[in-house]
Amino acid sequence: MFSDENKNITANIDINTFLPPVEPSLDSEDDPAERIEIPFVNPVTMYRNYDLKANLDTKLRIRNHNDNLTSYGHFDINDITLKVGNLKLPESYFRAKTFGSNVDLDTNIYAAQNQNIQLLGKFNYSHHPKMDMSIKTTDIKFNDLIILS
Repeated sequence: MFSDENKNITANIDINTFLPPVEPSLDSEDDPAERIEIPFVNPVTMYRNYDLKANLDTKLRIRNHNDNLTSYGHFDINDITLKVGNLKLPESYFRAKTFGSNVDLDTNIYAAQNQNIQLLGKFNYSHHPKMDMSIKTTDIKFNDLIILS
C-alpha cells in the first residue's frame, strides 16, 4: 500500500481456509436490533496522519475438525512504525505461530519513544484451553497513550 509516493505497507498473504456453514437467521425470541451511534473514523486519514509503516507476512491453513478450529502457519507484522506529531516511534512487531490449536505469541509494541510492552505467550484454544503468558513493560504513561490514540 502506498501513501502518496511512499511505500507504507507491504503484504505477503497466503490464507487457506474453509467456508463456515451459514448461521440461521434471528428467531422471534431474539431482541430487536438497536441503533448505536458510533463516531466515524476515517482509516485512510488516520493511516496518513500517523505515517503507518509495516511489513505483513502470513501463511495460514485453517480447518474445522469436529467443531474445533485448527490452524497451521504464521502471522507476522514486522517493522511497524508510527509517527506521533514529529516523533517517530521505534520499530514494533507482532508475531504468531500456530500449530493445531496452539499459538505461540511474541510481540514488542512501542507506545512512546522509550515505552514498550512485550508479550510472550503460549495459548491453546482446544476443548481444554490453556494460557501461559509473560508481560514485560517499561513505565507506560497514560498521557502518552492518550496522545497515541
